[in-house]
Amino acid sequence: MAASMKAYLSTGAAEGTARASAETGIKFNRADSQSGTTPIPIPTATGTNYSYYKSMYLYCDSGTGAGTSISDKKLSLSGAPDTGLAVVYKTVVDTYTQAAAVLASDASGGSPPATPATYTAATTTPTTYDAASDTSTNATRAGDIIQVGLAVGSNYAGGGGSAQAVPSLIFTYTES
Repeated sequence: MAASMKAYLSTGAAEGTARASAETGIKFNRADSQSGTTPIPIPTATGTNYSYYKSMYLYCDSGTGAGTSISDKKLSLSGAPDTGLAVVYKTVVDTYTQAAAVLASDASGGSPPATPATYTAATTTPTTYDAASDTSTNATRAGDIIQVGLAVGSNYAGGGGSAQAVPSLIFTYTES
């Protein structure tokens, strides 16, 4: 049986402490959680505020045998975010770090929303975050961890609250 890959999210002190399928949805917020409601404030002066990052990865949640080899892992968005919002990410390879603060210092000035120095703004074009080949076996992570967050610029007009829509994250890969 071929492996079944899903996008997963880890929160808590260690990678597997609170592992959950990200396919049920996540809320970008200021908490180390999948669905917390601590809001990201919209800046009142020109600038950008940030969420806590969400540690995400591809995870093999079923299958038997030697596993499936996957490579060229990519991330994209299902559509463009609203004006003033940006989904940002960075690859952290195999090092899980618990989210304990916003992904970057809240920034003033500049053209919002600003992408933090070590992050990349996600777009609707699939972009490789991990080119390596990994063999996926049941109940294991396949490939690198990426930290994904939300940047909220002072030019965001959508209003506050925990129910604001953000485009879906799309993970793709090559299977062999």
